[in-house]
Amino acid sequence: MNLTEGTILGDRYALTGRIAVGGMGEVWAATDTVLGRAVAVKLLHPALSQEGDFAERFRAEARHTAALQHPNIATVFDYGEDDGTAYLVMELVVGQPLSQLIAERAPLSAQETTASLIQAAMALDAAHEGAAAHRHVTTDSSRTTPDGTAPAPDRGHSRRGHAVARTPPRTGTRPP
Repeated sequence: MNLTEGTILGDRYALTGRIAVGGMGEVWAATDTVLGRAVAVKLLHPALSQEGDFAERFRAEARHTAALQHPNIATVFDYGEDDGTAYLVMELVVGQPLSQLIAERAPLSAQETTASLIQAAMALDAAHEGAAAHRHVTTDSSRTTPDGTAPAPDRGHSRRGHAVARTPPRTGTRPP
């Protein structure tokens, strides 16, 4: 599927602008034409959509994330597949990636840094309470809204309970 502004997914979601591109796919701002609201649509890369393991992981991410309810976790509204492309529809978080905020305003005050870290920790705690693991926490995967809320819209590689594999620690990255 060739994704461009105006592409309609599932006869419902009109893509309005690309937000981000990553190794697993793309995230677009879109309009839910049925409910008339702005949403974010995360699309699994078409080549990965054809690989059963990746497609099933993406479906599982949709199920796991939809079960979580927390102010610092973006709400999942829908999951679908269109012309071989799997997609996840979620709350559109309007704001800046934390990485951009840091780049523009570094150093952040201790109060701002603490507030962001507390919100990220609360979101991760809620995910872990729901037996889900995020596995991709970065300053690019968190957005800060103008009011200072820091929801985590990118669910990364969300998994449930016993399916969570431990990622081996990287060598040479820990402080002494």
